[in-house]
Parts: sequence; C-alpha cells; structure tokens
Amino acid sequence: MLGEKLRKLRTEKSISQIELASELFVTRQTISRWERGETIPSTDNIVQLSNFFDVETAFFLETFKSIENASNKKTNVFYRTKNFLSIYKLDIYIFSLLISPFFYILITPLSYLGLFYSYKYKKKYTPVVIILVITLTIYFSLDMIYILRLLFGSGTSTTEIFID
Repeated sequence: MLGEKLRKLRTEKSISQIELASELFVTRQTISRWERGETIPSTDNIVQLSNFFDVETAFFLETFKSIENASNKKTNVFYRTKNFLSIYKLDIYIFSLLISPFFYILITPLSYLGLFYSYKYKKKYTPVVIILVITLTIYFSLDMIYILRLLFGSGTSTTEIFID
C-alpha cells in the first residue's frame, strides 16, 4: 500500500513526519493519515513525494490501480468498456458499414467504405469483407431489379378486360 511505501521511504531517509510535512507544505497529521491508509495524497502531492524521495511517480501510482480496482467495480466496468471500444473502434465501424446494405440498397456504398477501411488498415478479415460486399451488392441489385419489374412490368404489354 501507499502508506507502507511512504513510511519505508521516510524511515530510510531518517526523517520525521513533521520534517516531511514541512517539505510538502502539509500538516504532520496529513502525513500520518497517508501512512495509515486513511486518506490518499493528491496528484500534486504524489509528484512532490516522488521528487523528494527521488522515485518515479509510478512507484506510488501502482498502489492506486489496485485500490481503484478493488473499491469501485462500476467504474472499473466503465473503463473496461471504454478501453474495449477504443481498441476495437475501427473494427466496429467497419462491421457496421459492412452490414449497412441489409437496410437498403442505397446504403451499399457505405459497405464499400467499410471495405476500403478494412483494406487500408490491412485487417485480417478483409477477404471476408470483400466476399460479403460483393454478395450483398449482387443480392440488393437483383432485389432492386425484381422490385422495378414488379412496379413497371416486365416489358410486355398488358391487356385490361372490363366486364359489364
């Protein structure tokens, strides 16, 4: 814990809590609370502590990672989700552009944009994206031709019969 690390560094330098407190412009009680683990120092104080003891700030900050993980699971889930999204943001974007033709043929150019990005960033699944884009383009083109034929006829003349 941070308190144990702080106490160890302070005793190795043979300085009292009062002397350390005067160096950091805090009270002796503050140093005592830090060492007992009742409170944690601010980031400014951590920088001052690391400069005073000539250690990296990570020496103190590693402790906070374990405290944060143990104390706040909701925040931990938020950061894991945020980290996941930041890592896979481009993949999610490419996938969403790829499936966009399912909604309508006018969106098919967006699937080509997904193909472009997967090719540009040399993703492992680019061949799959190519096959899907070509397949979806053919499907939606044939579907559009079918719809147009239904709407406007197949090019043959029709005869209407009226019965009186």
